[in-house]
Amino acid sequence: MPNRGQIERELWRWSKPLRGDVLAKTASFTTGNKESNQTYTNLGATGAITGTLNQNPPGKGVRHTFFVAATQRFSVDPGAAGGIYTRGKKQADDAALTCSQIGAFITLENDGNGDWVVI
Repeated sequence: MPNRGQIERELWRWSKPLRGDVLAKTASFTTGNKESNQTYTNLGATGAITGTLNQNPPGKGVRHTFFVAATQRFSVDPGAAGGIYTRGKKQADDAALTCSQIGAFITLENDGNGDWVVI
């Protein structure tokens, strides 16, 4: 029979997809196909970076948070085939949202049709 420590380690390991991670990015990147509940920061970046959202996420409800941790331009690009719904309307496909104010963040969720909704 497993002891309490083994059970806790297994629960921690199996809950990882639900918990997500905080990933510091110092160069432009594309979110992964199997990633969800991730928080991306630009901590350590010495210049502007762009996080491009995956064009084929694994399904509706995939969610990502982008957090400005360095005074550098941090852009979030939905990619050529998708747009971001914000302030009650859809932005143009491939139109990025950009910020450089430390502490600013945005959480986006995939709507299942290739677009992203600000949460």
